[in-house]
Amino acid sequence: MASALETLCGQAYGAEEYKKLGLQTYTAIFSLFLVCFPVTLFCFLAFYQIHSLKPPFFLLNTISTLYTIPFGLGAAASTRVSNELGAGNPQAARIATCAVMFLAVAETSIVSTTLFFTRRIFGYTFSNEKEVVDYVTKMAPLVCLNAIFDSLQGVLSGVARGCGWQHIGAYINLSAFYLCGIPVAAILGFWFQLRGEGLWIGIQLGSFMQTVLLSLVTISTDWEKQVYIYIPYLLVQTGRNNEKRKKKANSQIQEEEHRA
Repeated sequence: MASALETLCGQAYGAEEYKKLGLQTYTAIFSLFLVCFPVTLFCFLAFYQIHSLKPPFFLLNTISTLYTIPFGLGAAASTRVSNELGAGNPQAARIATCAVMFLAVAETSIVSTTLFFTRRIFGYTFSNEKEVVDYVTKMAPLVCLNAIFDSLQGVLSGVARGCGWQHIGAYINLSAFYLCGIPVAAILGFWFQLRGEGLWIGIQLGSFMQTVLLSLVTISTDWEKQVYIYIPYLLVQTGRNNEKRKKKANSQIQEEEHRA
């Protein structure tokens, strides 16, 4: 949501369509409210000690916490890659992509390894109940896979945003999750009666497909060609903005002359 709002508001500000900034912000807040409301229900359910929902809630907390690091790396990659492409430095954009991928691999290796080897005691950070601890121990390998895929796809998504590939990212998300991950999760969870584990496996499959597709797009990128695509777009946007500024200045001069 934040990435989409960043792109839309940036385009609106660059085009001097300031009225659209508020409209897009209000739309994003309303959409985010629709997502936050069911999450808030989980918080209340955990507060009232509903045991069947406590273990998944704890795992969601863990995944959300672990995702903050790759999300920050992805935001940094988006800014750095877009700046280098805008400055006409394809080699620097390539190096920035490789550097942030190295950081992502190092981070996810440390986190997933630590979580896997402490899976039998990690559940006690949430609860002393044996049911919760056993569930966390059972699901820990899937959480480790989730940390790996989330870290890689978070950074690759940041590179895609920096290159202006929002449409490609949307198609990849649609195909990876809605055509692959969610159907498999529904089949394993409800048809084969794997329940929570089946749902997690399906979502991990979607994350894996998303990571693979984004990796293929990034590896096959011609960075020199991206500069040739990026700079003319910036020049066109700059020319449009300059024309609007000239028209605005001329109108102000005419108003002052008319008043005089």
